[in-house]
Amino acid sequence: ASLEGADDANPNALPRVWLPRPGSDGFDQAVVVSMRPLVVRSLDTGAETQLSSGAGGEDAPLMLCNPADKVLSDDLIALPHLDEPNVLHSLAQRYQVDRVYTYTGPILVAFNPWKRLDLYGDATLQAFLRAGGNVRAADSDLPPHPFAIAAAAYFEMRRYGENQSVLVSG
Repeated sequence: ASLEGADDANPNALPRVWLPRPGSDGFDQAVVVSMRPLVVRSLDTGAETQLSSGAGGEDAPLMLCNPADKVLSDDLIALPHLDEPNVLHSLAQRYQVDRVYTYTGPILVAFNPWKRLDLYGDATLQAFLRAGGNVRAADSDLPPHPFAIAAAAYFEMRRYGENQSVLVSG
């Protein structure tokens, strides 16, 4: 991702990026504080790091953070930056607010919340049944859920008179 157009004079306008966490497979968020030389400040520790340039003097590649209003998107495909640190961050944020289901395209991703959540009651089931086969429509306000997968398969079976398959893996 390019950092062109960032304004060194206004740190609030500079992009947030992901930095590999030393000694682990994780990532930390940082803000770019200077473009020349390329310097980033960790949002976790406050430490500033000058990043080395790549071959030919270009800046080291950085992965931009997704905007905060996109992090809890119901479909990971809608994330502007669909890379490892952004997907992991989105999933972690959803988990923290008990939104344990999300889509990645047509696939439902689920987390074990390790606690009881009120996600499977009759009112929830009825909402998905009322939506019919349109549970994934752009205008649907229904969240990602196993009931959505089941309702879509059921209504497709009724509509086309053909068997449907649902793959569960984990």
